[in-house]
Amino acid sequence: MQIPVEASKRSGDENIVPMINIVFLLLIFFLLSGTLSQRPPFELDPVSTTLQPPSEAPQNGLFVSAKGDLYFRGEMISVQALSHAVSAADGNLEVVVDRRLPGGLLFPILEALASSGNEKVRLVTERSIAE
Repeated sequence: MQIPVEASKRSGDENIVPMINIVFLLLIFFLLSGTLSQRPPFELDPVSTTLQPPSEAPQNGLFVSAKGDLYFRGEMISVQALSHAVSAADGNLEVVVDRRLPGGLLFPILEALASSGNEKVRLVTERSIAE
């Protein structure tokens, strides 16, 4: 006499566990491979442009506030110390200027950058859509 063997009942939960594992592995991969950009040390409203591609905040950039305060590598510096501080920027320097900065405060900063010996100074702007 043969005893009928009942097929084991599989729950639907067993099929979803590998999918959850893959989703969590992908989440961890994207979190680790993503790039985190440095935040400016103060609230900054960058200048807009329609010609250059968008850019993230530079890691070792020079940040200029609306009041003319200068921050380089996370530390506040004076205009007099600017030439010496940025001379070690490997020839390339990215400058992020607040759009509310008066032009009269910008010129001494530009003169100090010119005397620092950097080969390339790039003004980082915010891209807007041309209409």
